[in-house]
Amino acid sequence: MPLKSRRNIVITSDILRPFLEGDHWYSGTWKNVRWLDALVGTAARRAGWNVRTVSWDTLLSDSSDYVDAHELYDLLDLPLDIEGWIQLIAKPTLPTEVEQKLLANFTGADLVIGYELPDYLLRIFDRAGFSVIDLVLHPIRFLDDLVIAARSNRKDIHRALCFHALSSDTIDLQVALIKAKAAWMRSTRQLTGKTALLVGQVAHDRSIVDLSTRRFRNFGDYRSEIEQLKMEHSAVLFKPHPYDPPNSASQCAVRELTGIEWVTDNFYYLVAQPEITTVCAINSSALLEARHFGKREVWLSDPLYRFGDEFPSESSRYGGLVPQTPAWIYPSFWRSIKSGILEAHNIPFVRDQIRRSFNADWGFSGVSNVVV
Repeated sequence: MPLKSRRNIVITSDILRPFLEGDHWYSGTWKNVRWLDALVGTAARRAGWNVRTVSWDTLLSDSSDYVDAHELYDLLDLPLDIEGWIQLIAKPTLPTEVEQKLLANFTGADLVIGYELPDYLLRIFDRAGFSVIDLVLHPIRFLDDLVIAARSNRKDIHRALCFHALSSDTIDLQVALIKAKAAWMRSTRQLTGKTALLVGQVAHDRSIVDLSTRRFRNFGDYRSEIEQLKMEHSAVLFKPHPYDPPNSASQCAVRELTGIEWVTDNFYYLVAQPEITTVCAINSSALLEARHFGKREVWLSDPLYRFGDEFPSESSRYGGLVPQTPAWIYPSFWRSIKSGILEAHNIPFVRDQIRRSFNADWGFSGVSNVVV
């Protein structure tokens, strides 16, 4: 049934993920919640929803919307640090007392909207009977603006998400434009045919957490696979992630492997080159981008997210992550979620609108500037 008679939205995120700043661990996601409230909260309020946030945000410490992470980690008998967080997200279930304390913050919610919610929260919300929309930054970062993908545990909401799905034509056209631009860009190196590109990731990227061993994966775990990559190609280039420190486990592992050339070229320039035929990574979003450029993908580990239009089911509970048009930041989208009435909204991308809101461009400016 539609959410017509329901009015209350609670916005949240991976609320117990910590971030080290100096000598102390603070919330790693309070900015995500404020960002989501600024965009979705504003649109939903204008559509008639009551909206509040639940976050480990020190400015909310006197509010019922504040999550006391220290108390919850103590109840779980886990250290409040990144290792404790990995143990937390690896748990199939949480103690009843912890679940109840978490759910108490969401009392009265008709719809929970999250940003990159971890599996344990998705399970808790679903079991508690909440309708959920989880928003995730889509791997495609080379369009006129960033794309958000969304999933839900309700079939009617999933249907609305599919109604506002981004057309693959939009992606293919942009790939063509980038390839055309790359043909005119100044060449920085002589490439040979059948070259492979190895792409790095941030050392503490959530997507590379190995839940079975409760540690972060790195290229050192895949030496034999990388050696095989070298044997199959005329050359292998390595592009480290710009935010990954030089002493990370992955970069140290690549240094120990011979015959790999390190590069700093723009990623989109590289995947636009026909000489590069394969892109390899642990499970970077760059692999999905490379697919659209016609490259062979080598996944060293499974992807974190399931993108697609599959409906929620008894087994998976949540549908696939559907890439969205910009409709989700407009009140009309949230009115349709409430009413269940799907209306066409021809809303084009506004260049860099969401990209600016994240204050990051993931290398897109390297192929979007007029002269490079």
